[in-house]
Amino acid sequence: MESVLKRTRERFGMTLEQAARHLSISPGYLLQIECGRRGVGAPRAMQIAELYGMNEDELFVPIRFKARFVRIKEGDYDTAADLAVDSGIHIADHLHHSGDQAQKTV
Repeated sequence: MESVLKRTRERFGMTLEQAARHLSISPGYLLQIECGRRGVGAPRAMQIAELYGMNEDELFVPIRFKARFVRIKEGDYDTAADLAVDSGIHIADHLHHSGDQAQKTV
C-alpha cells in the first residue's frame, strides 16, 4: 500500500531528496513519515501540506488524543464517574467506581 504523501510528492515530480530539502529535514526522516513509521506534530504536518498546496487532513490522519477537561466547582461531583454520567460520557463496562476513584477491573 502506498501513502498519500508519497503519491502526492511523486505527482508534483519531486524526489524524496528534493522534498526533504524544501522541508529542511533529512530524506530518511521524510521516508519514515511517508511510510507511516514516524508521526509528526501539527507544525510539521502544516509545513508538509503547504509544500504540496494541500490541507493537513488530506495528507494525514490524526491519531493522538488528549484528555478533555471541564471546569467544575469544588464539591459538585464526588467522583470522575459522576462527572462522566452528568456529562453524557460513556464509561466502558470494564470500569467500575469504588470510593472516590474509577478503577480498572482485572
